[in-house]
Amino acid sequence: MDQVISLPQIAAMHIHDSHPVVHVLLVVVYTLTTLAVVIFLVQFYRYKVRKNHSDFANYPLNSKRFRIMLLMVGLWFIFMLLQTWYVTYFNIGTSENQSAIEQLLRDTPIWTWVDAVLVAPVIEELIFRGLFF
Repeated sequence: MDQVISLPQIAAMHIHDSHPVVHVLLVVVYTLTTLAVVIFLVQFYRYKVRKNHSDFANYPLNSKRFRIMLLMVGLWFIFMLLQTWYVTYFNIGTSENQSAIEQLLRDTPIWTWVDAVLVAPVIEELIFRGLFF
């Protein structure tokens, strides 16, 4: 979910337009994406409680837990905005690994996506769950 929410932030890094409307639009998209993920997580929590597939049923969503969830998401949102400001304000460059990944995405975007999203998680699960356990 963090990767989904960071997509507007990644887009902001690659947009060199200094027009304030573009920046406001990216903040709006970032906020809406965050809200969508929060709504998804709350719905998933309710689904788990309703279906009783896990220990979630022992902890029903009440107003206290919901406020704590909102507080955590709000703090995370503020942290991400501060992180973006810090990186931009102090002109912190990207690492060599990040630069290599960005170059791969520019050269072969489809294959890099397939490798990162489909192949790598399957291989990781096979190694860590299959071999070690």
